[in-house]
Amino acid sequence: MKKFSTLLTVLVLAFLLAGNSAAAQVPTVPANNLTFTTIGLNSLSFTWTRGNGEYCLVVVRASTSSASLPSNGSNYSPNASFGLGSNLGNLNYVVYESVGTSMTVSNLLSNTSYTVRIYEFNIDGFGIEYYLTSSYETGSHYTLATAPTVGPSGITVSGYDAAITTFNWTGGNGAYHLAALRQSTSYTGYPT
Repeated sequence: MKKFSTLLTVLVLAFLLAGNSAAAQVPTVPANNLTFTTIGLNSLSFTWTRGNGEYCLVVVRASTSSASLPSNGSNYSPNASFGLGSNLGNLNYVVYESVGTSMTVSNLLSNTSYTVRIYEFNIDGFGIEYYLTSSYETGSHYTLATAPTVGPSGITVSGYDAAITTFNWTGGNGAYHLAALRQSTSYTGYPT
C-alpha cells in the first residue's frame, strides 16, 4: 500500500509542476465593448473585446426570456444556429465557446429583440470550468423586420418655394418610409 501512496504522490506533484494546476481561478476582468456589426432578418453579427479568461462563453436569448447564468463545473455545447446549442434554462442558448472576439448568430426570428451575454471562464487541470458570472458584457438588438415587397409610387413635387417644397407619394407596404434628398441633379444611392 505504501508503494501505491508514494506513486500517487509523485503523480500529483508531477501534474502540478507541469503547470496543470487543479485550482483554476475565476477570471476577474469581463469581456467588454460588445458591438453589433451586421443586422439581418434572421441573424445578428457582433464583436467584443476579451477580458482575462482563457475562454469566453456567448449566450443569446430572446429579450422577453429571463436570464440564466452558466454554472461552474458545467460543460456546454455551443451552436451558432440559435436554439441548437445547450440551453442554460429559460431559453438561454450557448452559441459560442472559444477564444475569439466575433461571431454571427443565425436562425433568429425577424423583428425580435435578442440579448447577448458574454462570460469569461477558465478551465482547471481536471477540465472543470469556472465562469465569471458576477460581471459580464451584455447588449440587446432587434433583428430586421420583414422587407417590404412593394415600393412607393406616384411621387409628385409641388410648391417650389425657396424654403419649402412638398413631396407626395403613395406608400408601399413597408411600415415606414425613407425619403433621401441631396443637392444634385440625380441620386443613385440606396439606403442600407
